[in-house]
Amino acid sequence: MIPTRYELLVIGDGTEQKIPDRLHTLRKQVRKSFKVKMATDELEQFMKRKQKVFYPIWVVKLQVIAERKPFSPKITAMTAFIDAISGHHQLHTDAPSFEYIGAIGVKIPPKLSSVKQIEPYIANIKTHLNKKYMNKKPDYLIEDSFLSYMPLWEYEVKYRGLTKTFALNATTGEPEQHLLNGRMTR
Repeated sequence: MIPTRYELLVIGDGTEQKIPDRLHTLRKQVRKSFKVKMATDELEQFMKRKQKVFYPIWVVKLQVIAERKPFSPKITAMTAFIDAISGHHQLHTDAPSFEYIGAIGVKIPPKLSSVKQIEPYIANIKTHLNKKYMNKKPDYLIEDSFLSYMPLWEYEVKYRGLTKTFALNATTGEPEQHLLNGRMTR
C-alpha cells in the first residue's frame, strides 16, 4: 500500500512517542519473538520495512443512568471502543482526547463502516453492563458515535530467514500486535 495524505480524526492528541523509545519497545518485541538479544542499532539493519498505519476504531460515548429511588439517579459517563475490523470491544470510564490531524500513511478500510453495523456490539456492551446491576437495569443514553483512527507504526523485521511484522501504537509506544493479527486474518 502506498502512503497517502489524509485529514483524520485520531485517538490522542496527534503527538508521537520519540523514536528511541519506540525502537526500545520494538527491540523488546523482537527479543520475545525471535528469542535473540540485539542492540537498537543492530535491530535497524534487520528492519526491512517501516510504515505509518491508521487503524479504524469506532468510539461510542454513552451515559449509564441507574435509578436509585428515593435518591437521584447515578449517571456514569463511559466510552466504548469497537474495533472496526474484528468487532472486538472494550468499555472505559475515561476517554482519551481526539484530534483531527493531517496524516501521511496507510489508512486501513473498516469492515464495520456504519453505525448500523456496530449496533449489535453496542447491544452486547449494554448486556455486559446489565449484569452488574442486580435489581433494575440501567437506562442508556448514547451521546455520540464516530469512527476514529489509532496511529500505529508497522515494522517488518527479517532475522535468520524469518520475517515478522510488529505494530506499535504511535502515541503511547505500546505493542498493538493484536490489532495487526486481526487485520492479517481478514
